[in-house]
Amino acid sequence: MTQFYRALVRAPANIALIKYMGKDDALLNLPLNASLSLTLDTLCTVAEVEVETETLGGITWIPELPRIENSGLQLEIPRLTDAGIARMIHHIERVYRAIQEIFKLPSPMPRITFRTANTFPMSSGIASSASSFAAVTLATAEALCGPQSHTRFENAWSTDFEFKKALARLSRQGSGSSCRSFTGPWVLWATEDISPLQSKLPPLSDLIVLISSESKPVSSSMAHEQVRTSPLWNGRKERAEERVRGATTALKTGNLRTLSQIAWNELWEMHSLFHTCAEPFTYWEPETIAVLKWLKPFFQNASPPIVSLDAGANVHILVEKTQAEAWLERIEQRFPNRKVLVDDNGSGPQSLTPR
Repeated sequence: MTQFYRALVRAPANIALIKYMGKDDALLNLPLNASLSLTLDTLCTVAEVEVETETLGGITWIPELPRIENSGLQLEIPRLTDAGIARMIHHIERVYRAIQEIFKLPSPMPRITFRTANTFPMSSGIASSASSFAAVTLATAEALCGPQSHTRFENAWSTDFEFKKALARLSRQGSGSSCRSFTGPWVLWATEDISPLQSKLPPLSDLIVLISSESKPVSSSMAHEQVRTSPLWNGRKERAEERVRGATTALKTGNLRTLSQIAWNELWEMHSLFHTCAEPFTYWEPETIAVLKWLKPFFQNASPPIVSLDAGANVHILVEKTQAEAWLERIEQRFPNRKVLVDDNGSGPQSLTPR
């Protein structure tokens, strides 16, 4: 008799203060340099994956909101291209093969349908692929296990960090930075694996000045290739690794000022790689530069902001949570026509599957 096993998962975006640029292995999405990031919370993707037993094969994306109740999240269906859908389907097949091996599930592959939605605009430099692949990876794994292996799955997910790292490695093959969304709040990603970092910093809020919600002019994958042609590429790995070491120390000692300066230097270098490659391109809009210029004097404050950008025009301003309201007022006064997304520290994906 046909049965349906459904899993609901939310997984957060993350913002890297030290970026990974360039791939050591494009097939496995292994980075050329280590990166350091902050995991967010409600800026996330919700994924619903349904497995239909006794019906073989076939994976289908359903362009509808996940069937979730009372989450308090304002969800938006992503505008996936055919290539984007195919990429996600290929990834679900990858997850199936891995989970089948780990939990000794029966074969062949059952019919699978999935729905995804974000709480923020996709393709605008807020790591939508990271949260999407993290959510779909975990939801697929959970749905595939069904009732027969669900207790084992839940125990592994909640108590075995090695299992969580294995899922993060699996997710990374779909989208490199998605592995950083599997734990938090502070995460180091080096070579294959992630690890949480100790921090003496107070809780932070991420205020994202939303300058553009349009699709990126150059995809992240293309950017990883093009930066290699920049005259600034020589020594990039060594400089990034040195910043990771400095940022890790700053977290351990609670040195906000040092971390702020490291992140500021990093954002300028990363985007300079885009601006100086053989075919220069930019993600910045005029107001991106205006926001960065406006922020510069605040670095003299006793509690300076941590400023970062992903591959997009939007500016992340990380501030102590207790100062977030004051910062929102400042931003509103200076940029009254700009929407600001607000989020806090997060700890990684959460299962929302009804029990």
